[in-house]
Amino acid sequence: MSEPNTPLHAQPNEQLDLNNLNDLDEKDIDDLNLDPNSDIEATADFDVVANSNINDTVWQCTSNKKRKYHTPEFNDVYSKANNAINDVTMLDDVDDFQPRINVSSPFSSTTKLNELLPNDHGEISHPRRLSMSQQSKFISYVDDQLLQIQRKFVQSRGLNIKNGYASLTPLLKDLKTLVDFIWYSIAHVPNSDYLLQSEQKRRSPDTRSSDNLSEYSSYFGQGSYLIKIADDLIDYVEKFTFKNMEDSKTNDTLSKLFKLFFILDKIFVILIDNSSSKQASATASTNRKLAGLNGTDIVRLKGIAERTRVRLPIFLESQGVHGYHYELCKVYEGFLDSANSI
Repeated sequence: MSEPNTPLHAQPNEQLDLNNLNDLDEKDIDDLNLDPNSDIEATADFDVVANSNINDTVWQCTSNKKRKYHTPEFNDVYSKANNAINDVTMLDDVDDFQPRINVSSPFSSTTKLNELLPNDHGEISHPRRLSMSQQSKFISYVDDQLLQIQRKFVQSRGLNIKNGYASLTPLLKDLKTLVDFIWYSIAHVPNSDYLLQSEQKRRSPDTRSSDNLSEYSSYFGQGSYLIKIADDLIDYVEKFTFKNMEDSKTNDTLSKLFKLFFILDKIFVILIDNSSSKQASATASTNRKLAGLNGTDIVRLKGIAERTRVRLPIFLESQGVHGYHYELCKVYEGFLDSANSI
């Protein structure tokens, strides 16, 4: 394939002959003419950006009143009729920053909250540590359940819809069941719904608390499975659609989705807090097993949490779902606060 010839260049120290210059034709001159209206619009846009207060563009997740914000790109409308910028002021709806779901309600309607934690007369249970054989059976079972969920998800993508997930809700239920099983192996509590109860209820004397996992905890690294579930969850969610769904069904599905995110967040906070709080005391006994996430787990989970917080609102926006600002702000908020404070 032939190559184009190299253009001629002026030699070093060569003088430019100003008396031998080609004149510009009419087309070149027209291209140099700037549209006066375009000049005004560009200048006006620059002034708007320069004078706008960047603090006014920040949405406050915990806003308790209507807050004025100014976004030049969307709110400043140029009017060619009067060659001016029409400043359009918008207000955040206070309802957008209020909870849309009842977090304290059970994940499943069949769950009785008053039976989640049996009465142990204020005594904290210390579950027996699993033997190596039991740990192997646990790993085999969880691996199999994760594989089954993945297979059903793939089948729902068109391979075999009848054997797959018809919607996101049954997938969330299967993941929640698996999270409960994993959490039971750690804290010996059969249902993780109690983690969404108020702090006062969870710490009342007549309920068993696992917020402070002791050295007797049967933790042997189950957090890696919870991290995998958190990693897969956003990928699963993005493959389903909320379009053409009834509002009640959409709210029910999103309620389960956010509750699952919040439960995972609570668990990760407990695991990271127990890990960091026992670092100092671990040196007293070299045989003591820390009941929490290690440094590698925390770094990996931080990436997952931040990725989820970015992708989830984009997905909901693409589905035409609005009004869950408060819940979106709370996704993995507790874990990230704990992780950044270490």
